[in-house]
Amino acid sequence: MWFNRLDYPVLLPSDENPNPHREDFVFEDPEGNFVLKGLIEHRIEHCTITYSCEQPEQPANLVMSENRPCLVLYFNIDDHLQYNITGFPAGTLRRNQYNMVYVPSLRCSYFMPPGKYRSLSFQFTPGYLHQFEDIFPPLKLFMQHVGKGIPCSLSTRHLHTLPEMHKILWDILTNMLTGDTREEFLRGKILTLLLLCLQHSNTSSQNPRNLSLRQSEIEKLHKAHEYILDHVSNSFTIGLIATQVDMDPIKLARGFKTLFGIPLYSFVIEERLKKALELLRTTEQTMQEIAHGIGYKKLANFSEAFKDRYGYPPTQVRKMKLSDADLQDSRHRKRVI
Repeated sequence: MWFNRLDYPVLLPSDENPNPHREDFVFEDPEGNFVLKGLIEHRIEHCTITYSCEQPEQPANLVMSENRPCLVLYFNIDDHLQYNITGFPAGTLRRNQYNMVYVPSLRCSYFMPPGKYRSLSFQFTPGYLHQFEDIFPPLKLFMQHVGKGIPCSLSTRHLHTLPEMHKILWDILTNMLTGDTREEFLRGKILTLLLLCLQHSNTSSQNPRNLSLRQSEIEKLHKAHEYILDHVSNSFTIGLIATQVDMDPIKLARGFKTLFGIPLYSFVIEERLKKALELLRTTEQTMQEIAHGIGYKKLANFSEAFKDRYGYPPTQVRKMKLSDADLQDSRHRKRVI
């Protein structure tokens, strides 16, 4: 929801950084070709970063094929993506979900109703991932299948991106660094993101509470997650959300933490403050308007929550045009103190 720009400096070609390139990717559909124009790539050692953005105006059934192995960590940013990939059952990658998958050759179809579809993916070389096998058992099993040319996924179910993962994705897309500094920055961010994903997968696979969630409950929890994202400015109670998704309030609270890795109320606050940061940077709304727009009745409460989250009051972030790096440094200093 906070990825509100179609193009990002880190992925755009420049004289200093000729590696990124944009290309039209052609899909087949029953009525002719559909061209995915929003595909931007940036290549660094061991990894290719791909950012995709499309807004089809009419439903499209798309087919894509590529006769080479594909090992990719894929993050879906916007609307739910319905897919059918050879070697896997048909499924849906919901907004703000991710997984790592491998196929020896790519043949997949997508159904895209009118909407907005954005993703950020990282295609790794197997050699780069081998170094982490002994630390993360799910990765070791995954790489064994890769070595045998068997289609596989890191997690049996798609996982939800954690707030710290969102932050790294945002940093990758929006940083303004150039040259060798940018390359080193990207390597560090990608490594941190990869390790977070592997740790999350490792924890999820070992958590016995995950096994206690029935599929019907998982679907309701996803509906609760979507309801919060779509009504971030509303006043929430556990009871209200539970009523919306027809779920017991206690099971909702416990299940949300288990499935998404963050308490429900913490998720609400995190999304509200991310929205506030976006509005501070992209609009001229007053502090009062922003506070009301994300569900705060009192400006003082909003300012206090914002400063606690980012280390600076919202007025200072706007006045000084503070970057994400500035905010991150502030939070680090606060933890050290």
